[in-house]
Amino acid sequence: MLAKIGWCYAVAEHRRDRIAPWVVSSILGRFFDPNYFVGGTLEPEEPPEPDILHRISTKYTTISDRLMLIVKIRLFANLGSPSYYVVAGPIER
Repeated sequence: MLAKIGWCYAVAEHRRDRIAPWVVSSILGRFFDPNYFVGGTLEPEEPPEPDILHRISTKYTTISDRLMLIVKIRLFANLGSPSYYVVAGPIER
């Protein structure tokens, strides 16, 4: 579910033709280890955000000279839930 949310948000924020659909192979069941694309962090969690139900945003990082699009998802942020990250795939500069 997190992979689907992350991919849809990435496509909504950026043109579909700018993102290589790496995570889609996992969504469609062609690649059976979603841990390559979806994960969390060992950092302490942010405090609850009482006025925010869900928070979702994008960020970029460079891996092996590729600019990667990462989607940060925090469902039920008002309850202090953890954040998850989805690697949508490389994005054109």
